[in-house]
Amino acid sequence: MKRWTTIRELRLHRLLGIVLGLIVFMINPVRAAALSQGYKSSEALTSGSLVGLDPTADNTVRLSNTDRVGELLGVVVDNGSSLLSVSSDNANVQVVTTGTATTLVSNVNGDIKKGDGITVSPINGVGMKATAPGRIVGLAQEDFSASTAGAVSQTVNAKSGKQQVAIGGISLVVSVGYYTPKSADSVLPQSVQNLASFLAGRQVSTFRIITASILLLLGIILVVIILNSAVRSSMESIGRNPLARSAVSSGLFKVLLLTLAILLVTFGSVYFVIRG
Repeated sequence: MKRWTTIRELRLHRLLGIVLGLIVFMINPVRAAALSQGYKSSEALTSGSLVGLDPTADNTVRLSNTDRVGELLGVVVDNGSSLLSVSSDNANVQVVTTGTATTLVSNVNGDIKKGDGITVSPINGVGMKATAPGRIVGLAQEDFSASTAGAVSQTVNAKSGKQQVAIGGISLVVSVGYYTPKSADSVLPQSVQNLASFLAGRQVSTFRIITASILLLLGIILVVIILNSAVRSSMESIGRNPLARSAVSSGLFKVLLLTLAILLVTFGSVYFVIRG
C-alpha cells in the first residue's frame, strides 16, 4: 500500500510539473528543441545558412536569397546538433525546419531586435530583418548589430551601390511563416503582430489577436485559481487528518488532469482563433 501511495505521489508531482511548465511556457516561451531533416546539396553549405528547396532536383536544397524567397525551407545545422533528425542514405546536409538554431544574419536592412522576423537577404544564405510583407524563416531571439560580438564586416553589392554590412550568427526560432509590418494605427506591439502572423502563415487582424490573447489570459487565470484552491484545500485536509493523505492525493491528481485539459482546450482555441 505504501509503495502504491509513493508511485501515485510521483505521478502527481510529475503531472504538476507538466502543468506548471505549460503555464510558464505560454507566459515566457522557452527555446524549442530543434528538429532537422536530411537533404542533398551540390553546394558547400555553412552551418547557419538559410536554404530553400531546389525546384530542379528532388530532395535537394540550395542557398536562399531575395530571388529565391519562395523556396525558403530552413536553416543548415551541423550533423548531430538537433534533438531529432531524419535522414536518408544520400543526404549530406541537415536542415532545421522547426525549433531553435543559430542562424547567419546581417544588418543589410537595419539592426535586428529580439522578436523581429528574419527573411532572406541579397547575400546567399544570410538573413536580414523583414520590413515588408512576405515569407520569413523565423523570429530573432537576440539583438544583432555591427557591435555584436562575433560580427564581421563585409562589402556587398546593393541596389544603391557597394554597402558595408555586418554579418554574424544569432539564435532564431525557425518555422517558415509570414511577416506583416505594423500599421500606423495598430495598438499591438510589433513582436505580438509578428508572432501571430508567424503562427498563422499570413496576416492576422488585430481583432483576432486581441480575442486570442483574452482567451489565453482567461485560461491561465482559471488554471491558477483552480490549482491554488486545490493545493490549499489539500494541505488543510492533510493537516487535519494525515490518514486521508492518499484520498487527498487522488483528488488533487484529478484536479491536475482537469487543469491540463483546460490548458489544452485554451491553447487549441487560441490557435484556431489565430489561424481563422
